[in-house]
Amino acid sequence: MADILRSALHDAAGGRLQIAEVPGLHYVNLRGEPAAPNVPGAVTDVLKIGLPLQPNTLGASETAKVYWLGPDEWLLASLSLSAAEIVSGLRLSLGGVHAAVTDLTSGYTSIRLRGAGCRDVLAKGCTLDLHPRLFGDGQCAQTLLARAPVLIEPLPAMDAYQLIVRRSYADYLWHWLHDASRWAA
Repeated sequence: MADILRSALHDAAGGRLQIAEVPGLHYVNLRGEPAAPNVPGAVTDVLKIGLPLQPNTLGASETAKVYWLGPDEWLLASLSLSAAEIVSGLRLSLGGVHAAVTDLTSGYTSIRLRGAGCRDVLAKGCTLDLHPRLFGDGQCAQTLLARAPVLIEPLPAMDAYQLIVRRSYADYLWHWLHDASRWAA
């Protein structure tokens, strides 16, 4: 990962915006039929979170989140459990159910953008309507931000957004966010 992402905090736009990497998250992709026996229960057993079945929603606890990516696909992110623990726990709970469980930790990172004007910065490179009336707590969406594929989650209580991005795009996106924040209104 680029050294710039290792910095704990970067203030942009005169200190109004903060751009920071969210360290220590472990990512696992789960593919399976949600109606199949054990699939929803496996996630609950391992992460203590219900499997979100509605499009563009997420389930959350203090240490983990489960993001809906598609009708049969979810991204699991945890601070407290390693990817190996999640993978082995899911495989054990799934038993013989046809499902795919993949450790994605080395391929992803999270960037948090927080502060006044963060929605305006994101709007410069994203076609989604990010207004809290339409995109709020408990929601997520896959989209392009400045041509980089991201999973975006609003964090309304913090006036912030979390962006999960492939590491190969992280440095580019970090620089783009910094540049876009310099011109934030």
